[in-house]
Amino acid sequence: MESRKENKEGGSFPLEPTEEMGRNSNFNSLEPIEEMGRNSNFNSLPLIKFCGITSQEGASFARRLPCDFIGFIFSPESPRYIAPEMAASIDTGACKRVGVFVHETFDLIISIMEKARLDYAQFHGPQDISAASRIGAARVIRVIWPESYQSPHELQEALSLWEPHCAFFLFDSGIAGGGHGRRIEKSRLGFFSLTQKPSILAGGLAPDNIFGLWPNEYPSLIGMDFNSGVEKSPGVKDLELMRKVTSLLRPQNI
Repeated sequence: MESRKENKEGGSFPLEPTEEMGRNSNFNSLEPIEEMGRNSNFNSLPLIKFCGITSQEGASFARRLPCDFIGFIFSPESPRYIAPEMAASIDTGACKRVGVFVHETFDLIISIMEKARLDYAQFHGPQDISAASRIGAARVIRVIWPESYQSPHELQEALSLWEPHCAFFLFDSGIAGGGHGRRIEKSRLGFFSLTQKPSILAGGLAPDNIFGLWPNEYPSLIGMDFNSGVEKSPGVKDLELMRKVTSLLRPQNI
């Protein structure tokens, strides 16, 4: 995995990039996403991902909203863990199927991807570039924790290292792991200017805290990931909250 220094104070450095660090992207709509080699039929932005799905009910509701990604968590330590056999039985329709992996070995990731019919592997742990290359960049979502870097320069070095080896970045709160249930403040989203890679924002997103996040001034920010912010309890999605975030972000689809 990329070299980084943890910021023990939870990311006190300013995340607004300097002018030379910013990469002014002029892409729009879905052209650059298709250039990434994704087998994409996405036709609306922002992209919406519902993660931590554990039941057919949640998946069926998500696909009707609609959404673009349905995420399954295969880390046994998570309260949202789902067995690969159960995930395989869940019909997600046209939604892309994402598997979240933390400490699973490469061989186990490959096995689960095949068994659960996954489109993407989301690297949420120490997986390295070698693993991404073997899976294929077009099928990898790399999680990045901006608060774990001491400076924007260190963060940009990590992003540059991973850019050729994944289809998306997913930016999460905290310094590692997941499930923090805390949103990254809008004033600290300057790191999206450090990459042209299509990127997804995660971390405690819910209907009551996404105001002002879309539309935005960052061309690379093209999607949002919802998990704990649309739940009744861990792994049990609140269908009304799912409908609400979709109606706020993509009212044309509701």
